[in-house]
Amino acid sequence: MSNPTISPSIPLSAQSTTSAPPKFTTATANPQPQPLLYAHPETLRCATHPHASKKRKKDSKPPLPPPGCVACTYKLLKPDVSLDTAFTAIFPNVRPEMCPRCSNPTTTKNTPPSPMDKALGDSVLTVGDGDLTFSFALRQSLSASTKIHASSYETLATLLKVYGSTIPSVISTVGDSNVSYSVDATKLRETLTKASPKTEGEMYSSIIWNFPCTAEASGQDGQNTEMEQNKELLRGFVKCASAMLKDKGVVVLTHKTKPPYNHWKIVDVVEGVEVRRSEERSFELGMWYMYK
Repeated sequence: MSNPTISPSIPLSAQSTTSAPPKFTTATANPQPQPLLYAHPETLRCATHPHASKKRKKDSKPPLPPPGCVACTYKLLKPDVSLDTAFTAIFPNVRPEMCPRCSNPTTTKNTPPSPMDKALGDSVLTVGDGDLTFSFALRQSLSASTKIHASSYETLATLLKVYGSTIPSVISTVGDSNVSYSVDATKLRETLTKASPKTEGEMYSSIIWNFPCTAEASGQDGQNTEMEQNKELLRGFVKCASAMLKDKGVVVLTHKTKPPYNHWKIVDVVEGVEVRRSEERSFELGMWYMYK
């Protein structure tokens, strides 16, 4: 099996290579070039085209706000909000859900997958999919011939209690036999097989985990105060996932790039744990209908 690859920041990548992971130098006089950021055409269009709902005064003095969606502009520019204070003071960031396309279900549902999305391969495993809506969105967007197996860390009883009536319809769309519960990302093969014996020995073209973090007893997601635990969580997941990939398969990690999440240095943490970085893509929330 070739060396699997990792795609940070966006669950839309399938480039890989059979060559050995590259060696990195720590010499500051010869810094490594930053990887290209790939974005969905709709993200670029949304960031650069004025929206009807956004009024711009003709007599406004510079600097003017971005002509398009602020959320999509941040995706493309990736400013560090803790360092780029001048920029963020003028153009405050907004939540991804504030993208105008996310407020229009028809537009959102019809956002077409790009070729890179189709390159996820013929078998996809989702990990830590809290309410299963990302797996639901994948099933809606990808070809019917693509196998999708969804997994959640929670039990079915917990999902029903927390998310209520939406869960049965989501499970029905993905397929009851294609959903596993109580799956631990750091014991992926063991707990997945225990939850769904039919997955024993199954290999995947893509294994996706969106916004990974430790679970705290209070029900909150672990963040900066649990940074080392989160790093160990990522290492454990990547090591397990890499052993479950088909030839040229990919591990896909999606995370926020603002503090405190950028302090995790995800790429540094997992590179060398059976994987290497492949590429980086912006996450197109509007493409995944009903994903929360």
